[in-house]
Amino acid sequence: MNTQFVSHSGSETHRRSGAAAVEFALCFPVVIGIVFSSIEISNAVLVKQALTSAAYDAGNVASASGGSSAQAIARANLVLSGFRINSATVTVTPTVDDNTPTGTEISITCSAPLSANSTMGWSFSSMVVTRTYKVSHM
Repeated sequence: MNTQFVSHSGSETHRRSGAAAVEFALCFPVVIGIVFSSIEISNAVLVKQALTSAAYDAGNVASASGGSSAQAIARANLVLSGFRINSATVTVTPTVDDNTPTGTEISITCSAPLSANSTMGWSFSSMVVTRTYKVSHM
């Protein structure tokens, strides 16, 4: 097998390194954009899961015998603080107390804006994630 080595002149190597610099300058912002977008999308999924978990836990507290709306809201806020979710709101409909009849459907809604929960400082601006859990009072 006859192998020939081709030597490149210095100017050809210089042109190639210049092409690499241009390719880097064009691709680098796109790659950085993809990385930061992936981080923000992952954070949005975390917010959604945290709200789902908080609504579920609050629903279990509210639906239990002797449970109340105040206890459910406190439980949801405890879960949300564990996930470090900011500016969240929790509502329990209807208001649950000792006089709530058995079988009453309780709806727990947890919501939080993505802008207040962004890891990078920029986000999906006005998007608010809302999760609702419905359960019957026992």
